[in-house]
Amino acid sequence: MISFIVQGPTHYASQCPFSLQIGDTRVDPEQSFTSQDCVDSLRKFYPGCEIIVSCTTGDADNLKDVDKLLYVTDNMLESEDNINRQILSSQAVKHASNDMVCKIRSDMVALTSDLLPYMESKIGSKRLDSHKMFDNYVIISNWSTDKNHYYHPADFLFLGTKKDLQSIFNVPQRVDRQWRVGPEQYIALRCIENHGLGEYIDYAWLKNHGSDNTHLEQNTPPKDFYIENWWKIFYSNYYVVDLGSQSGIISKKYPERVVRNHNLINNTDWHRGHGEYIK
Repeated sequence: MISFIVQGPTHYASQCPFSLQIGDTRVDPEQSFTSQDCVDSLRKFYPGCEIIVSCTTGDADNLKDVDKLLYVTDNMLESEDNINRQILSSQAVKHASNDMVCKIRSDMVALTSDLLPYMESKIGSKRLDSHKMFDNYVIISNWSTDKNHYYHPADFLFLGTKKDLQSIFNVPQRVDRQWRVGPEQYIALRCIENHGLGEYIDYAWLKNHGSDNTHLEQNTPPKDFYIENWWKIFYSNYYVVDLGSQSGIISKKYPERVVRNHNLINNTDWHRGHGEYIK
C-alpha cells in the first residue's frame, strides 16, 4: 500500500480571493481549515493507507485516525528560517512503513482516488542516464517558478518510492542567504548537488541575479548551458500531474491552482517539453 506524509501547519486559511467549487468541495475566501480535512479525505479514498502527520506548529495532538505524529520543534533548527521547518518536516518520509510514499502539504485534500494509477505503474517516458537522480520518475503536482527564478517542484505533492523521496529532502538546512532563491528552489538545488549534478548549476547567477524583491519577467535565468541542462534534469526525473481532475488532489489554501497559469508547467506542457529536451 502507500504511506502519506501530511506535512506542515495544523491550521490554515484559504488564500483564494474568490469562492470556488471543485466537485463537492467548496472553498471561500479566508475560510479556515485544519489538517483533519486532509486526513479524513485520505482515509475515504485510500483506505488502508498509512498516514504520518509531520507538524511544524505543535498543535496536532487532537487529530484523529493518524498512524504516526511527529513534531518539528525550534530547537531542531540550525537557523531561524521557515525553509528549515519545511526541510525537517518533509524528512518524515524516512518514517514511512511502505515503499510507495506520497508527501503532501497539510492543506491538500483528496477528491478522488485518481492517484492510484500512478502508484501502481511506472511512468514509461524516456530518461537521460546522464541527468537521472532517481530510480523512477517522481510524480509532482506542477513545476513552477516564483519571481522567475529557476523552475522547481512546488511543495504541494511528491509521489514516488521512499528511497527517491528521501533523497529529495535529505538536504542541509539553510544557514545563510547566499543564493537568491525560495524554499522549494533551495531544496531542488541541494538535491541536484547531492546527486552529483552540481556542474549544471549556475552558482554565479544564483548569487548575483537580483534582490529578493524581484518580480516576474525580471532577472530571468539566462538561456544557456545551465538552463538547457536544468530542463534535462527536470524531464528525466519529475513527471507532472495536474491538481484537480487529473490527480484528484487540490489545495484548500490555494484552490484556484488547478488551471493554466503563465508561470506553471502542467501535464500538457510536460509532454511537449519532454519531446523537445529528451531526444
